Amino acid sequence: MSLLPDFQSHYIAIRYHYAQYHTQLVSDPSQFSTNYYNSIDVWGGMRLGKKFQVMAFIPYYFNKQVDDDGTTTPRGLGNITLMGQYQVFRNIGANKKKRSLSNSYGWGEVLKYLRVLLMQIHWILLLPLLISKFK
Repeated sequence: MSLLPDFQSHYIAIRYHYAQYHTQLVSDPSQFSTNYYNSIDVWGGMRLGKKFQVMAFIPYYFNKQVDDDGTTTPRGLGNITLMGQYQVFRNIGANKKKRSLSNSYGWGEVLKYLRVLLMQIHWILLLPLLISKFK
């Protein structure tokens, strides 16, 4: 289960990501590699009715690796992701007003929600450890 945005209409966006890494063996400096990672994502979402929304991510990668063997430039489409979300409950907490986390919660309520979410993640991470102690 994850937290997805609760958008009210359709949207589309473009995102760019870049990273660079250089490695070299201490014992043999002629063994090296410099990697350049680039990706552009086209992503968006669409609301289908009042309770269902879909999101899609289409990544395109164009990378470059320069090493002691030469230069390679892999590029192409990444894993296309399509997600759907069905909204079971609209109200959060005891307040009966309909509101979404993205547009009408104050920072105090957002921090309270994040604290509860972090506690849940904490227990999810500790659960395998606790189970192994009782076996």
